[in-house]
Amino acid sequence: MSISHLIANDLEIPVSNIIQEVHVLFQTGCTYKRAWYAQKFSIERCFSPCIDRFLYCRLVISMDGTHLRGPYKSVLLIASTWDANNHLFPLAFAIVDKESSERTETKQWKFDRVIKEIQERNVDAYIYLMKLDPEKWTLLHDCGHRHGIMTTNISEALNNILKKATVLL
Repeated sequence: MSISHLIANDLEIPVSNIIQEVHVLFQTGCTYKRAWYAQKFSIERCFSPCIDRFLYCRLVISMDGTHLRGPYKSVLLIASTWDANNHLFPLAFAIVDKESSERTETKQWKFDRVIKEIQERNVDAYIYLMKLDPEKWTLLHDCGHRHGIMTTNISEALNNILKKATVLL
C-alpha cells in the first residue's frame, strides 16, 4: 500500500504515523514538514474533482438537518447545492447530537448550528464563508434573491434520497 492510499483511507491519520510508514516502506527517514505536506497534497488530490466541480455550482448553498430514526437520536446536517447541469451536489455531511433541551428549531438556529459545525470541522471553509456576504450564499439571508432557486426543493430532494438511510444509522 502506498502512502497516498494510506492517507486516502484515513484523512485524519496523524503525521507521526505517516513518518513511521515511510520508514517501514522505504527504510529512510522523513521530516515532519515533508510528511505534513504529503498528507495535505493527498487530501487535496482526493477532493480536487469536487473542488473543481464546485466552481461551476449555483451561488446558493442549502443547509438542512434531518432527524435520524432508530436507535441513534441524532441530527444529520447536510449542505448542498445545484451544479451547472442542475444536478444535486452534496457539499458536506455532519452528524450531531440531538439537542437535549425542548428548544424549537428555527431557521436561524439551524443555520447557526451548521455554521458552528463547519467551523469545528474545517476552519478554512468557515473563514471563507464568513468573508462572504450571507445574502450571497444562504436562503435565510437572501432578501428574496435566490439566484434562480425559488424553493427549498434541493434540501427536500436530498432528504428524500436519504430517507431510508436515516433508519440504518
